[in-house]
Amino acid sequence: MGPDNNYPDEPLADNVNDCPDPMDNCHYKHLYTQDQPETFDMAYQWRAVVDEFKKEHGGDTRILLTEAYTSFENIMRFYGDGKRNGSHVPFNFDFLTSVSNDTKAGDMVSHIKKWMDAMPKDVRANWVLGNHDNKRVASRLGVNRADLFNILLQTLPGNAVTYNGEELAMTDVFISWEDSVDPQACNGNPQTYYGLSRDPARTPYQWDASNMAGFTTGDHTWLPVADNYATVNALAQMRAPQSHLQIFKKLLKLRKEPSFQDGELNIQAIPNDIIIYSRQKTGSDLYVMVLNLGKQDQTINLNQYYQLGSQAEIITTSVHSKNVDGQVINPGQFVAEAEVGTVLVKV
Repeated sequence: MGPDNNYPDEPLADNVNDCPDPMDNCHYKHLYTQDQPETFDMAYQWRAVVDEFKKEHGGDTRILLTEAYTSFENIMRFYGDGKRNGSHVPFNFDFLTSVSNDTKAGDMVSHIKKWMDAMPKDVRANWVLGNHDNKRVASRLGVNRADLFNILLQTLPGNAVTYNGEELAMTDVFISWEDSVDPQACNGNPQTYYGLSRDPARTPYQWDASNMAGFTTGDHTWLPVADNYATVNALAQMRAPQSHLQIFKKLLKLRKEPSFQDGELNIQAIPNDIIIYSRQKTGSDLYVMVLNLGKQDQTINLNQYYQLGSQAEIITTSVHSKNVDGQVINPGQFVAEAEVGTVLVKV
């Protein structure tokens, strides 16, 4: 609604020639339908409701999550306005939309620090790299780096948001025009639909190698099942001694450690490809994460950055690493393998 209690048309976008279809979202400036003050006020009202419910009925905290593709400043507004609390988890789409296949380590660290520095006191950070609106992480950022990014999300402070299938490194599936069901795609045409479609990231979860990947006992699914479901599925990875899922489960267990619950984050980038950071709570174990985004191995003296001493143990590492879980290494000559993430603990 406009300022005069009417319903004015939204103005055309400045670059309307780049988006000529009036049915496309980008055709207009959404001055009257997006980022309205009432939207934030509603989040604050809902927070008051869930807080009051817990006060009256007890039990677990009822969590309010919000999703908005908006500016960084507006995402922060969903946390609260300084007087009223809002969303517990305003999805960090700044991180999601800022990280691409060629993002350098320094830029990624800058986005992490930006969120940590900007969020209000007494709230929790959250980290998002995948959801139902975007290409799957393994397809967008590289299958070889799927474990690396799971390590990143699960070992940063706060909440890690995992889109189903990321723990298996599921990839996008080609969806034909005839099989498309996403309205964004169906509003297009056979020539343009694929660039608009979110269906490739929405295919059935791959539970096992049975018919329809164990997703249903029916004879068809809403979207086609991936061709690789017989080898890439949860059951196969549960049974394997080392797999994406096994790594993910270790990370979930690791998150319960005091240093990951309450430990400080000390993060930096080593140009241009390596992210290195520590998590430690006073009196608890020192953990160091090394993520090599690049395609070349690099040897690092980790003691230049963190006091690991003469020995460190590998807690978990990417499936294609030459190292193994439980291996004790020399931090002074650590080989950060290409496209590998590693979690170390001081021995």
